[in-house]
Amino acid sequence: MKVECKLQRQGGTLIELDGVSYHFQPDSQGRHVAEVENEDHLGLLLSIHEAYRLAPRAEATSATADGDKPAETGRKKAKPGAVEKTGEGGEDAAGADAGAEDKAD
Repeated sequence: MKVECKLQRQGGTLIELDGVSYHFQPDSQGRHVAEVENEDHLGLLLSIHEAYRLAPRAEATSATADGDKPAETGRKKAKPGAVEKTGEGGEDAAGADAGAEDKAD
């Protein structure tokens, strides 16, 4: 899994965990990333929130290698402040009745 080092140092960041070296180097978008397959190493790195995170997929942020746009997911983005209707009977995603209003007693 690709992990991004948030700290961008000249020459990248080289670390070693349990004898395994990881060199976080710039990718095509300038993010310093390395492939981390060991689950323990992945968990350790991701627990350091200030320095590491899962690298966003390149397809989600740019065109594909052949120049085409990534495939649409079919979901539309919600407008700011909109409530997503997912339940039956007009309930919102949190399960509240979308037609109910707060009443002061």
